[in-house]
Amino acid sequence: MPELMPEERLRQIAVALEAVPPVRMRPARRERRPRPFARRRLVVAVVALAVAAAGTATATGLLDHEAPKAFAPKVANLRDGRTADQHNVTLVVDAKTPDGRPAQVWVSPLHGSATGSCVAIVMDYSADPKSKDWGSRFAPGAACGSDRSGAVLADADGSRWVSHEGKAFMAETANAGDAARIVYHLADGTTVTAVPQHERYLTFIPYSLWEQAHWVVALDAAGHEIAMRKVPGTANLPG
Repeated sequence: MPELMPEERLRQIAVALEAVPPVRMRPARRERRPRPFARRRLVVAVVALAVAAAGTATATGLLDHEAPKAFAPKVANLRDGRTADQHNVTLVVDAKTPDGRPAQVWVSPLHGSATGSCVAIVMDYSADPKSKDWGSRFAPGAACGSDRSGAVLADADGSRWVSHEGKAFMAETANAGDAARIVYHLADGTTVTAVPQHERYLTFIPYSLWEQAHWVVALDAAGHEIAMRKVPGTANLPG
């Protein structure tokens, strides 16, 4: 084969290049930036959570301020002339009412008794017309006695509470000991369960069912019965 001249080689190379399909280059991938409205949505959500938390803290702080009033000598239900230590009160249960409002149980030692104590249920009673007679719409007088730290379920304390929807409940608290759950077996076949805190519980029973005979059972973590109490109810009692 005769040697090609440089001009012919260049022409052949040019023809060969024209037969090759062009290569399409993809544009460089740009970094995606977050959308402004997504960032605003996150900020709004954080602010909403902060406001909700602040509202709960404010309500709980108000109950903390009102709790000692329930142990004042003029309003506490004292026995044998002994008094509660109004300046030594302890929060033992922090819960919620059926409509989501803060509800608490506070205790105070009873002067002159090695085991006695006073117990108060503190929450907003403003929907109940009777609350105007208590001096504080957040707490009626504490119940006091030498048996307040006694047997499991034996020292129940209750307070009638009315929601802002007009539904009446009995708020009840008692010593739970080592129980993991407290179960109320009501007259209509339903049950209400409470989880104790610091060996005490707080639960809300529809008032019409609380007035009827019912059972209260304390169970351990394995579901075994620790204690049981039968409540005769008040619907058929005289007076």
